[in-house]
Amino acid sequence: MQYRVPSLAAGVSSASHPSTKHGGAARRGRGRLPSLISIALLSAALLLAALWSPARGVAAPSGGERGIHGVTVAVIGDSLGDGVWSGFSLMWRNKPECRVVRRSKVGAGMTRSDFPQWQQDLSAELAGESVDVAVLMFGANDQQGIRDGLHHGYLFHTEGWKQLYLSRVEALVRDLVARKVTVVWLGLPVMRSDELTSGARWINGLLEEKLKSLGVVFVPLMQDFADPTGGFQPYVQDEASKRSRQIRLEDGIHFTHYGYELIAAKAREAILRALVARDPTLKDAFGC
Repeated sequence: MQYRVPSLAAGVSSASHPSTKHGGAARRGRGRLPSLISIALLSAALLLAALWSPARGVAAPSGGERGIHGVTVAVIGDSLGDGVWSGFSLMWRNKPECRVVRRSKVGAGMTRSDFPQWQQDLSAELAGESVDVAVLMFGANDQQGIRDGLHHGYLFHTEGWKQLYLSRVEALVRDLVARKVTVVWLGLPVMRSDELTSGARWINGLLEEKLKSLGVVFVPLMQDFADPTGGFQPYVQDEASKRSRQIRLEDGIHFTHYGYELIAAKAREAILRALVARDPTLKDAFGC
């Protein structure tokens, strides 16, 4: 029995996308190196998405006489977040008032030793952008040990790991909120590996509790891309085209272009709810 994905009014195309898939090797604590094939697929996919995305640094039109309200979304994260950026680019490729900027990085991670410097660089980049919403997705590389500023190490699942990880999450969120940016954080999906899925569930639980305390929107994805038993599901049936579509890559972690469009559509719904909560007049005028 296959999980069926309903047709999405947010703009997910029912037409086939190029077979080139977006992906990035997930680096677990055991340090698996990305294959040359994965890197090649990733480069081709990002180039394709970039060709369709709005030019960076161009102000998004407000809608003018049409009364349409656009939005500028910054996507922040690791290789999973990078895929979500491409999903937004594809979803909004014919909507110039809906702008998405790439602040994700393949190989990034909340547990990496260079994360503090990465966060400083991100803060500097955001200072030069006019951003309405930040969509974050991390976790492809995070199920490994973490070190603090004094080089003290903490193993995954330990209390020290939890506290340091959440302190990094809070620092990211507070910097964005201080800029008056609406924050939407995407949870991790089910993985092919039971071990990775278990770790993803644990991280999701930590994130959901912390983000709730910070007043930030958390979007769970664990059940959305699972089969009826909650297991890994590489294909779904698209209601618009009435055919099976691949949503996950063979690495059991990342998504295809179509899968990332589905995630972007869910994030778009969360963005609209968050913006309407701040300004109810946007409910009938949101152009994205």
